[in-house]
Amino acid sequence: MIKKVLIGLIAAVVLFLVYGAVVGNTPEGKAKASARDAIDLCHREESSYTGTAGAKSIISGACRKLENDFRSQFGHTP
Repeated sequence: MIKKVLIGLIAAVVLFLVYGAVVGNTPEGKAKASARDAIDLCHREESSYTGTAGAKSIISGACRKLENDFRSQFGHTP
């Protein structure tokens, strides 16, 4: 009984990894990953910016625009 459960868990993990690898390699998966990377970079730049508040608000607006574009294109938040 324990052997069957163990085999089932291993099979489920393998299928999950295979599914993730396949979905991640589709053109849409690659586009999502690229867009998420751009959003992450934008937020890192925003948080490390030490200039004026006006300039930082421009960066914040650009980050919001990237997030809105992601939502519009993919139908969910990044």
